Amino acid sequence: MNELQVINDERFQIFSKENLGSVRTILVDNEVWFCIKDVCDILELTNPTVVAKRLDEDEVTKFNLGSKFGITNFTNESGLYTLILRSDKKEAKPFRKWITSEVIPAIRKTGKYEEKKKPLTQAELILQQAQWMVEAESRINNIENNVIGLANTIEDNDKSIKRLENNQRRTVTSNHLTVIAYANIKGIKPKSYHAPSIGKKATKICREKDLLIGTTVDSRYGLINTYPVEVLDEIFFE
Repeated sequence: MNELQVINDERFQIFSKENLGSVRTILVDNEVWFCIKDVCDILELTNPTVVAKRLDEDEVTKFNLGSKFGITNFTNESGLYTLILRSDKKEAKPFRKWITSEVIPAIRKTGKYEEKKKPLTQAELILQQAQWMVEAESRINNIENNVIGLANTIEDNDKSIKRLENNQRRTVTSNHLTVIAYANIKGIKPKSYHAPSIGKKATKICREKDLLIGTTVDSRYGLINTYPVEVLDEIFFE
């Protein structure tokens, strides 16, 4: 890898291990590269520039880490093992084991390294459960508030629908009459027409012309239909 790459995204990761230190890594084409200076610091190898020159050509590359770190030498997994073998420091073995068993598999699987978390203490578990309960109660309160708001909205909609229905009834009532009421207004004698037959004709015409049929309550006959005046005109004076 000879081409200089500028790294400023999630491929660049810094991970640390207690009692060892921190190492900057970069994942490129599923291959993990390690900052030679950081590895030398951990393994107590002097002069990282000289160390990099002693590695094989395919084990070393440079990355531009931007204004903060600049152009830096990195080595791949093969070069890393070479550096570890050159170190006499006692931490070399745990460093190698940590890198090979935890860091590299994790980076290749998820694209980043996440150090294993220590088990929570009893007090931390209780605190965590208390926080979960507070969060759960908060979510429940939000749900209840949403339900109340939805119920109020439904109630308001029901009221609006009833107002529209009442307005429609008033409209229907204002220009609608029962067959008998129409005949009385027009001075038509009761024996000269058959109200049920007139009602059937009026219902048929209203359905054909998509006109509203109203209803009203009669003290004698109960609920009876009302029809548009123009429909009754048409039937009585056809």
